[in-house]
Amino acid sequence: LSLREEVARFLTYYCKAPAPLKAENVIVLNGCGSLFSALATVLCDPGEAVLIATPFYGGITQSVFLYGNVKLVYAYLDSKITGTSTRPFQLTVEKLEKALQDARAEGVTVRALILLNPQNPLGDIYSLSELRDYLEFAKRHELHVIVDEIYMLSVFDESATFHSVLGMDRLPDPQRTHVMWGISKDFAVSGIRFGTLYTENQDVANAVASLCYFHGVCGPVQHKVAQLLRDRGESAPYWINQVYLRANHARLKAAHTYVTDELKTLGVPFLNRNAGFFV
Repeated sequence: LSLREEVARFLTYYCKAPAPLKAENVIVLNGCGSLFSALATVLCDPGEAVLIATPFYGGITQSVFLYGNVKLVYAYLDSKITGTSTRPFQLTVEKLEKALQDARAEGVTVRALILLNPQNPLGDIYSLSELRDYLEFAKRHELHVIVDEIYMLSVFDESATFHSVLGMDRLPDPQRTHVMWGISKDFAVSGIRFGTLYTENQDVANAVASLCYFHGVCGPVQHKVAQLLRDRGESAPYWINQVYLRANHARLKAAHTYVTDELKTLGVPFLNRNAGFFV
């Protein structure tokens, strides 16, 4: 319980939630891959599907299939600006609609939409209006939405603003909106297996929690993660904000600048974004 309480306070702070998040809505498993597996099993029957924009982190394919036998339906993003797009690889509601209707025409039942924000590997950060459009689309089609925000603290450009779904004043469909986060990316500790889910849907929360037997977090890790997440804020304890994030963002930005400057010199085109680890 102490870990879930600390997670709730941490997410309230960094997601800028309009009201304190509740510990009873927090589920903890040993990584976000495990959360994808559990959610796919809970939300879908075997053979059903989840909608996702591509390109995306490939590990999700294996995770949702692991024991849920759930497949992915792809909304393809264009590398060039086309149609209503204003930037390369832009996710639009039109692309989601096309992918969903194409899947239904083939007899595929789609139960959920996965959103990666910041996007992995593109580094896109969705605006509030884009997030609302995606969530409204899902509500119209009665789709659950799994929002993976595992890179939320890895936005290294001060001119960019990350908006968490948990920071929105009103969710179009709160009972079908489920938010994931973990420490492996933002804190560079992939070997410490920890991922958390926040959902107001108690049926989903209880069903995912029932799978903790397969994806438990050991006691020492729970204790250490709770201590880590507690060390935030603008005054002591302050290590996350005043020390770690400042140094990490500076190093990410320096690495990004080095790589992109070399690509410019070589004449290699690239997608210039300001979050995550990839170019």
